[in-house]
Amino acid sequence: MGRFSNIMSVLLIASVLFTGLANAQTWQLYTEQDGIRIEYKYADCYLEKGYDQQWVLLRITNASADAKLVEWKSNLWYNDECKTCNVTSGEYHKKVSVGPGKTLEGKCSIYEDGNLTIFVKFIDSQYQNPNKEVLTKFELEDLSITTSTGR
Repeated sequence: MGRFSNIMSVLLIASVLFTGLANAQTWQLYTEQDGIRIEYKYADCYLEKGYDQQWVLLRITNASADAKLVEWKSNLWYNDECKTCNVTSGEYHKKVSVGPGKTLEGKCSIYEDGNLTIFVKFIDSQYQNPNKEVLTKFELEDLSITTSTGR
């Protein structure tokens, strides 16, 4: 009976770990409005050059029959402090155009559209900084969805 109990315990732990890993890779709904669905997920990104990093990837789906322009300001908290909330330079203002029935998705590549990715932390074992910044919260402030005029 003890051996069976040990095997069941190992299977239960493996199941819980697998579920946790699966959730880390699944898309989570951020918001859905005006025919636009915005989702996000955390991803470990092994980049073409530089240190490997964890990013939040955004996925924007346009379920409407019209092209949409989606705009927002990224508010980013690192170590529980909002580093971008009071930045007014426009550096954190993002804008993407999504065609009808189309989906745009952030990718783990330095050559892809940076509007659809958010830096979380360095995951490279060679990155040695005692004052590591880690994303603890993000929000897409002033989210605006308008019908695109082909800009």
